[in-house]
Amino acid sequence: MVFGKRLAAGVICWIQLAATFPLSLNSTVSLTPCFKPGIDLSQALSQPMLGVKAVIIHEPFRCIGRVVIQKLKKAPEGFRYVFDFMSPAEEQNILAELRQLNFQSVVMRGRVAKRTVAHFGFDYIYNTQQARPSKAIPPFLQHIISKAALIAGLPDDAFNQVLINRYPAGAGIHGHKDAPAFDETIVGISLGAPAVMRLHHRTPTVVQSFKLTLEPRSLYILSGTVRSEWEHSVDPVKNLRYSITFRRVKPVPLLLKNKTTRSA
Repeated sequence: MVFGKRLAAGVICWIQLAATFPLSLNSTVSLTPCFKPGIDLSQALSQPMLGVKAVIIHEPFRCIGRVVIQKLKKAPEGFRYVFDFMSPAEEQNILAELRQLNFQSVVMRGRVAKRTVAHFGFDYIYNTQQARPSKAIPPFLQHIISKAALIAGLPDDAFNQVLINRYPAGAGIHGHKDAPAFDETIVGISLGAPAVMRLHHRTPTVVQSFKLTLEPRSLYILSGTVRSEWEHSVDPVKNLRYSITFRRVKPVPLLLKNKTTRSA
């Protein structure tokens, strides 16, 4: 009898969810009732890649929450991907230069990441989310910066900061947004081993996700809503990979204005 009541409650929630959630031709949604009381909503939100499901969270006989996980077939607005941004010969030349760089550890919240980084133009201070002037961008990057800016529809001097990540086997990066210190367009280049990139957008009731494989020598662009409202992450890689990210540090007065607005 108890099971029957729980089942009925789950079915009612399932019908309500199916009726209210707008389906898209570019997405796939599977609605599955869940009859385990006490499921943590935040846990469901933090694991959007377990499958395409609507997770119904309820106490016995009563629904108290629900989450739709929507797997997109098409990239969200503001995301662009270029498969063959450079030739294999260009990649090998750049990799040879990258091997000579001095990479630094990344420490966040007291933990040392597996990846290491090198900054040019501006250093980025992870604990304070601030940028400060640093050593000049090396000449071997100038050509690909101009080429990347052209693809992004920006002038040659659009980017004044370069972040280079070195990912040894087993290293990845958690879901995040690039800091507000940087302008609205972010361009990344992938070198070495391929990697799986995931994009996530969360609301209290819906989690949208999109994933693709970043092939060697490829380029991606984050701008608009996918830059400001979506998080992106990279799964742990199987072999050594480098990524080069081009960004523009906002002028100090604009940074101060943004900081005031966020704290208001």
